Amino acid sequence: MMIIGCKECDCYSRLGNSWTQERIVGVRDPYLRKRVDRARLHMFWGARIDGEKLAAETELFRTELARLGKTGNAA
Repeated sequence: MMIIGCKECDCYSRLGNSWTQERIVGVRDPYLRKRVDRARLHMFWGARIDGEKLAAETELFRTELARLGKTGNAA
């Protein structure tokens, strides 16, 4: 799963990305469930002009997912 949001201080919901990160690492309620494989989770915070960066991050994440395979263990 790839979570995409606004670059810090660039969004109407100015604390949304900070709160999301805190939920992912387990310091803010509601917490991300333990059954979620953190290796299959990637976050990207960008601005409207960061389309190329988003594309590059997405490709890196796809490569990592392919490396992990179906089991979630590194090959």
